[in-house]
Amino acid sequence: VKNPAKYLIDNDTKTFWHSKYDEIDGKAKNIEPAPYTLDFTLPEVTDISGFALLSRKDSNSGDLKSYDILVSDSDDGEFYAVAKDITVPSYMYEAKGYTKVIKLVAKVNAKRKRLEKLLKQKMFV
Repeated sequence: VKNPAKYLIDNDTKTFWHSKYDEIDGKAKNIEPAPYTLDFTLPEVTDISGFALLSRKDSNSGDLKSYDILVSDSDDGEFYAVAKDITVPSYMYEAKGYTKVIKLVAKVNAKRKRLEKLLKQKMFV
């Protein structure tokens, strides 16, 4: 995978996650269909009061349209939603490199995070 999910949380603004695809003759083919689910395990239980999502700076291809955020407070516990049906307005995609900030009503303890039902705004192939 050229752009694995770990790039979502590496604190490097030059990297980005991309769904699986094959590059054939310089074009993306066989693109993994949405929706996507991505899970992350933190080293320890952490207080979380929000999330920030930075879009790609080089393209608006594949920018997120909507998603849910779920957390779990243990390695094997159930996930529960802390933010549902988050949508990103399409006008935000015209400005590459925007940051979408989601503040939670209350802090939550999380050991694992899940981004679920990820849908893309548009895909250029």
